[in-house]
Amino acid sequence: MPFPLIAVIAPLLGAVVIGLLVRSPFVLVFAVLSPLIALATMADGRRQARRHRREERERFEREVVEYEREIERAHAAERLEVDRALPPPWAAGAGSPGAPHLPVRIGVAPRPSRCAPDAPRALPADADGDRLRALHERAAVHPWLPVGLPPGPVVVEGRGTAADNLRRLVTAAPGTTLVTGPSEAASAVTVRSATSARLQVPGAIGIDLRLEPVTALEIELIRPVEAESALPSSVRVAELPSPSPQRPGRIPIGVGVEGPVHLDLVADGPHALIGGTTGSGKSELLRTLVLGWASAAAPREHSVLLVDFKGGAAFTGLAALPHVVGLMTDLAPEAAERALRSLRAELRRRERLLLEHGCRDIAELPRGVLSRMLVVVDEYAALVESVEELPALFADLSARGRSLGIHLVLCTQRPAGVVRDAVLANCSIRILFRVTAASDSRALLGAPAAGIEAAPIGRAVVAAGGGSAVVQIARIEEGDIVVVADRHRAAPAPDRPWLEALPAVIPMPLDEAGGSRGDRVLPAGAASLDEGGGWAFGVLDQPDEQRRAIARWDPRRDGALLVVGATGSGRSRALGALAFSAAGGGAPVTVLPIEPAAAWAVLGAIVDGRPIAPPREAAGGDPAGLLLIDDLDALLAAAGDATPALLDRLDGAIRILRARGGGLAASVRALTGLPASAASRFDSVLLMRAASLEEHRLAGGAGPWNRDAPPGRGRWHGTLVQVGLSPVPLPEPAADPIEEWTPPAAPIAVVTARPRAVLARLAESGISASSDPGALAAATVDLEHPAVRARAAAVVAADAETWQSAWGALSAARREGAIVLADVTEAEVRLLLGHRTAPPPRRLGASAEVWIAEAGEPLRRARWSALGAAAAPEH
Repeated sequence: MPFPLIAVIAPLLGAVVIGLLVRSPFVLVFAVLSPLIALATMADGRRQARRHRREERERFEREVVEYEREIERAHAAERLEVDRALPPPWAAGAGSPGAPHLPVRIGVAPRPSRCAPDAPRALPADADGDRLRALHERAAVHPWLPVGLPPGPVVVEGRGTAADNLRRLVTAAPGTTLVTGPSEAASAVTVRSATSARLQVPGAIGIDLRLEPVTALEIELIRPVEAESALPSSVRVAELPSPSPQRPGRIPIGVGVEGPVHLDLVADGPHALIGGTTGSGKSELLRTLVLGWASAAAPREHSVLLVDFKGGAAFTGLAALPHVVGLMTDLAPEAAERALRSLRAELRRRERLLLEHGCRDIAELPRGVLSRMLVVVDEYAALVESVEELPALFADLSARGRSLGIHLVLCTQRPAGVVRDAVLANCSIRILFRVTAASDSRALLGAPAAGIEAAPIGRAVVAAGGGSAVVQIARIEEGDIVVVADRHRAAPAPDRPWLEALPAVIPMPLDEAGGSRGDRVLPAGAASLDEGGGWAFGVLDQPDEQRRAIARWDPRRDGALLVVGATGSGRSRALGALAFSAAGGGAPVTVLPIEPAAAWAVLGAIVDGRPIAPPREAAGGDPAGLLLIDDLDALLAAAGDATPALLDRLDGAIRILRARGGGLAASVRALTGLPASAASRFDSVLLMRAASLEEHRLAGGAGPWNRDAPPGRGRWHGTLVQVGLSPVPLPEPAADPIEEWTPPAAPIAVVTARPRAVLARLAESGISASSDPGALAAATVDLEHPAVRARAAAVVAADAETWQSAWGALSAARREGAIVLADVTEAEVRLLLGHRTAPPPRRLGASAEVWIAEAGEPLRRARWSALGAAAAPEH
């Protein structure tokens, strides 16, 4: 920006003229401002010019970057359009019969772009202009557009793998013919290196291009396109040759262009992976494989494990084959966990057998020692998504399966992203049916399969043994299954990787309920404590050992037992099973009443060594044995403030029972409803079905929670158990051993909230009583009443407030006779007697039940029949 000289001089001259006119030198001061303003204006102009240039530069850079992106997007769209018009030959459906032959794509080269912009009219001769010219040139030429060989004769010149593969491609592709020697009518491809070549088409300018690599598999996928029309649309397995006894692992599965096609899981396997959409024919292939595997050898040599999470429909009828060792269709957590543990146990069993025979591979074992097991999984994706540990297990199976004789056949709709690399690497047999995405074809075969997207039902590409073929899969019929099943029906059964799941009902006794691999029966009489080391109550499922065993509770080893489970889970069934086993071994069984007062009395009888009689069976003898409490949480809730004292009594009973070889078993709905002080008294927990996952976890459940578990299903020391069903119901609770109190010939103070009603009842019973505490020594009991002794005694009935005012009389009664506390509260008992602890529980509404306080005796509960049913409460 030039200096504004005139703008500076003009104000100076004006200031001089004004100064002369007004004759004031101060006016000349304003003349000095003129150059200052000019300099400031000039500096500000330069600053604004720099900012404008910076903003324009930034805008230019943004537009250049956006233009580059537009070029990339336009080129990508153009490449996609050309790819669709000229796909790789192994992905093109144009080779189908009747379709016009397209050019055979062999590589990519820079070609003029259809999205090139118009040429700019004028550009500056500077760096920015050079950049704009470069952008225009970049937009005008697509760097990598597909280049194809036109149909007709083709000459391929050059040596090396790239040239050889190109010749095979030209030979296999429809519409092109490989010729040798120079030909003016032939297109010529000169291969210069593994990645570069020059294409010369007659009448056109030569093109330098980059070759696209062609694999042998891709060439094989092209080869059958025109021959597929010769394949039948349907094949029956009966039309195929039978498996050879010399190669039982070689199974016929269908028909290809050159005849029957076989899969050899032993030689080409050990595992196979199958992909395809619903309805493409995958399940039919699985059925054909299973039947062929069973037809090839006896059950002791070839066994089959079927896994189908679509309900088992895919394997309808196949379970009748004697080779089938299991059909798993359940997605329940317990079933999935059981399958995991069983398969791991099967791996360990096979390893032990190889070690015992000094062999490293199943092929070295004598025939019949260990069967080759075919594990067929339909809907593999659903399987591995159901349990997170399953992918690791299948990776282990795929890695060790060859030597152990386990062959996996995994079937899924979308192989891409579902099958782990560790499994995929060991699945050397790949079979592809109709798919919806090229990514699935690439994941399975390493390249898109020609025309497979529109393949008919049962049509598949089979890649095995270093080659590939298009195959029409054979289908089986019900009669084919019957023929194979009848042929091997008398053969010895194969070893099973697991036993059947525990039944929902197992009747007692359990002497023959267990077993190891179905060939061991537990000894008879094992339900007794002495012979079996505990009382049997159920059957354990031990998939880690591939067997079942009787579940036993030994109080000497396991301590007190707590059965935890929701309503309907089988808590009472578990106690009933224990009662049945204990009674069968000669041990007395006592069921504690859940009414606090009666429970208190029964526990006291056990501690004191007094006999306990069931309600319908007067029995004496040793009270030690098995003590059962059904619904302990309900008992403690009803006990209220008496809970601590009741638990102390329970501790005493447990000590007595343990000293005599017995024990305590109780049931509760949930641990959350049980005081911590009560829960700590139990050493073992039998966990039945909980009401929720949270309660399952709080009760210590480490395994999965099954809300649909049948009654009696639970976990004992972490192992799944089914509680046995006793043929007899749980015994009735023990009768309340309440004492019948006989009044002594001494002063008796009756404390009641209804003194008039009590006096009336005593009078009806023939007992003379007074309501005046002062008459305690004068009144006597009617001598003719049979409920009292022959000697006289004074009886006074009054309320608590009256007795508080007559403290001396109350104390004399306690010292010399007895205090009878009828319908009074626990607080009044503490106040009158000076007790800090709660009195023994008493049944509510039982007017004949009283508390008795006698000299030198603890407060106790008793029945005084003289009170009977007292009158209605007084107002």
